[in-house]
Amino acid sequence: MDEASGDPEKPAMDFINIGIAYRRKGLISGRAADLDAAAGYFEKARAIVGPGRNHKLKIKTLNNLGAVFAQTGRGQEALDRFREALAIAEQTRDREESSIILNNIGIVYSGLGEYTLSTEYYQKAIDLAASFQGKEILWEIYLDLANSQRRQNRRAEAEENYKASIAIIEDLRASIGTEDLKATYFGSDTRRDAYFNLVDLYAGQIRTNPSPEGDARLFEYLEKAKARAFLDSLEVSNIEIAGPVDAERANRERSIVREITRLYHDRLMPGRTGEQDEAFREKISDLEDRLDRVRREFRAANPEYAALRFPHIASIVEARAAFPDPGTVFLVYLIGSDASWGFAITPSMIKAFELPSRAALKASLESFLKSISDKDRQDPSVGFDLFRSLVGPAISPETRNLVIIPDDLLNYLPFEALPFSSGGRNRLIGKYTISYAPSISSLIAIRSREPGPSGRPAMALLAVGAPDIGEGPKKAAAIENLRGLFPAQAADLSPIPFAGTEIERIAALFPPNRMSLLVGPEADEGLFKSRSLMPYRILHFAVHGFIDDKNPSRSALVLSQNGKGPDDGLLQTREIYRLRTQADLVVLSSCQTALGRLLRGEGIEGLNRAFFYSGSSSVLMTLWSIHDQAGAQFMVRFYGHLASGDPITAALRKAKMDMIASPYYSHPYYWAGYILHGDGARVIFPAGPPSGVWIGIGALTMAAAIALFWILKKRNRRPV
Repeated sequence: MDEASGDPEKPAMDFINIGIAYRRKGLISGRAADLDAAAGYFEKARAIVGPGRNHKLKIKTLNNLGAVFAQTGRGQEALDRFREALAIAEQTRDREESSIILNNIGIVYSGLGEYTLSTEYYQKAIDLAASFQGKEILWEIYLDLANSQRRQNRRAEAEENYKASIAIIEDLRASIGTEDLKATYFGSDTRRDAYFNLVDLYAGQIRTNPSPEGDARLFEYLEKAKARAFLDSLEVSNIEIAGPVDAERANRERSIVREITRLYHDRLMPGRTGEQDEAFREKISDLEDRLDRVRREFRAANPEYAALRFPHIASIVEARAAFPDPGTVFLVYLIGSDASWGFAITPSMIKAFELPSRAALKASLESFLKSISDKDRQDPSVGFDLFRSLVGPAISPETRNLVIIPDDLLNYLPFEALPFSSGGRNRLIGKYTISYAPSISSLIAIRSREPGPSGRPAMALLAVGAPDIGEGPKKAAAIENLRGLFPAQAADLSPIPFAGTEIERIAALFPPNRMSLLVGPEADEGLFKSRSLMPYRILHFAVHGFIDDKNPSRSALVLSQNGKGPDDGLLQTREIYRLRTQADLVVLSSCQTALGRLLRGEGIEGLNRAFFYSGSSSVLMTLWSIHDQAGAQFMVRFYGHLASGDPITAALRKAKMDMIASPYYSHPYYWAGYILHGDGARVIFPAGPPSGVWIGIGALTMAAAIALFWILKKRNRRPV
């Protein structure tokens, strides 16, 4: 179409964009053919944009072409293209482009080992960018200069320039108005490399020359590298609860959220056309943009938001004071493209240990996940290499509790299922309690929350489950709607036969006056949102869950699809953020509720973050689709141990050990998918079980066993 327009610059821009796509593909794949294709498209653009044409387009073409040449080892050709671009930029007095090109020339000279020349060009780039406050450029120049100095073993200078790069990144990121964009900003391009490379530098130092000062430096930047958006959202949630609000903007925000909900509700109507679906997507996208703008305005207009830069990052001293138990080990991971590290942090020391390459970890992880998420596979030895690499160097005879702070692909690993012997019969959960957190600072922030005006919640449980999905055309319309919203998951709304049973069995453990149930048709979005959640210690959801990993705010728990009222029956992440809770525990007894968008350095952005933001302290989630009947059995055991006065992680461990001891449910498929994020050390019921709990547990367990026996006998098959 652009070629038919007669404007030669339009196809040139297309060629540049195609070249950029191939270049990014080549950086990920490592295939020379992709980078060669990128160079070919940039050359096509260069042939179109001749002398006297659009200077910006000419510079962009030459700069991209030089970058590809530099990445493919054609250093002199890269320098030629960069110098050609620099001449045009200087002639047109384009300081921004000039500073970028000067930095690129410095990178090429550094790669060629010409460090005197590289430093000269880096300094020119810094001076020029500083002259017009080009912070978006300066952070990268400081990072590239630090990388060059590190290769020269000029570690002190590299350290200072990494810190300069990080300071600018954090200053830029603080001015971004929404937490979602902050996370995306930090996880994009090479910004995280400034943190990672500095931590990598410090890790090498503490291994060769350990010292308290080295531990403190490493811990500071390790914490800064982990889950900054998560901390931002916790801080903002506290301010929203306590501080004054801008009524006009708050009303606009509520109005937009209501309009989004109305559109989702209208989409449930049968007989929709493709044109209507396209219009729906356009309206939703527009409303989401408006919602982001209102929230940015809100923060700019509210003095407390304007003063908010970054929440407090804990020091090593504060972390040791908050977690003094020598039996607790924090396992913190940083996965890089060239090097990866694990860190064992206890009250007395920080131990750094190198990990296998990302590619090797990925291969081992894929093999292990296949072995534990498929109940028909029986190879208990798979995963021992992961244990030796990830956990073995961190534990000691006194270790009892592991708090995992994963990174990158390790967010998908249930550590508790790792075998700690070559035979594979002994799993990690058999020795340790295990929980997960975005960072140590965020865990301290969660623990330090003050109770609401009414004190600690008095009610034990609010359970929501077995929603009414409808029958016949009504159900078909609901499924069609969800498949349109969550196409990647094929939106299965098949019944969850044991969801109601699960809730009944859990409810039997608590006095009727200390719990509330929303089951079947009453598992209604309007009923749920109209109820105050502050009085409940536990929120339990036994429903379908669907994840949108491209737009996490759309991820949802599926409630009754009855079409009543203005709600759409989807409790979306954007709505969970607006709830107010102080629950010790949220249980998402749904499929794959631990998934979401994976952000470098931030972890998985999903339903759990929304509940933390709303005020909850821990979230129990699932990594894969859980067997329905086994899930009901698991939950009864878990709640029984909770009601007996066990901390959350201890109750979770005991429930998993109960499953392992079962002749039917010992395979990790049935229990390893449950993972706990947040403050797992809490004791929800410190006074022990309500009267008659253990009698109830025994009766329920016996009843479940008898029911299972007769079901299997009737079907004339063995249990899976």
